[in-house]
Amino acid sequence: MLSDSPVCDFRFLGRGWLLKRDDLLDPELNGNKARKLYTFAANGFGADTVISYGGAQSNAMYSLSALAKKQNAEFIYYAKKLPDTLRHNPDGNLATALENGMKLLELEHKAYDETISNLLNSQPEGAILIRQGGADEYAKEGVRMLADELNEYAKSHALKNPIAVLSAGTGTTAGYLSEYLDFECVCVPAVSDALFLRREFERLGVKKIPTILEGAEKIPFASPHKRLIEIYKELLDGGVEFDLIYDAKCWLTISENMEFFRGRDTIFVHSGGTLGNKTQLERYRYKGWS
Repeated sequence: MLSDSPVCDFRFLGRGWLLKRDDLLDPELNGNKARKLYTFAANGFGADTVISYGGAQSNAMYSLSALAKKQNAEFIYYAKKLPDTLRHNPDGNLATALENGMKLLELEHKAYDETISNLLNSQPEGAILIRQGGADEYAKEGVRMLADELNEYAKSHALKNPIAVLSAGTGTTAGYLSEYLDFECVCVPAVSDALFLRREFERLGVKKIPTILEGAEKIPFASPHKRLIEIYKELLDGGVEFDLIYDAKCWLTISENMEFFRGRDTIFVHSGGTLGNKTQLERYRYKGWS
């Protein structure tokens, strides 16, 4: 079921929050990926082959592989050349996507950008191309459903000066959510920065730009960081597992800007994607930080 995830009370950082449990939507298709890919889950891809690209441990890659498997569609995924250890011993999202039948095409780093640019400027016959992270207008339908659920919850529970907050990769979910929400939407950049998100919002045609909240320290995307693993463990002690790359960074930024949320009923939208924590935690263990 790709809608109507529960909203739960969650206590963290000395105060109460509301938690939109989109991680519970479906074991294979959950979080923001479930919302962005909803139109394909409901109506099919309309093609025999699905093509996408991005990181080798991408949550979107895994979700697309699961959806393509259910619909008996071929799934082709472009990624930069893998390290030998990962190629010979795939793990995490990559391993599961390969088990789902994904065809992985590795590209030399110097050829990657040009190859992807050519893909985006063409339309392969009998195939549909999904942008990295599901960052395109087809995401609107599922994200609008999320906004409708949040609007109804805020109204029925008479929330005080409500606000929705979520992590942002490509910014697609945050941008469209802001368009359809009756109240303020706040996002925290997890991949790049505010400038990148504003450019993406412009490309997507977003008119009602979300509030962008940036952290005190620039943490390179997906890089292990002591504060991220610390806050991940604190959240886990609170009873909920969050994604180590996106949501942990979002909560870290929230912890640095508590005054912003004072006196406001805040709904944190869970990004899902916790399967990817397995490989991230291995990187933390390697550094001796787990």
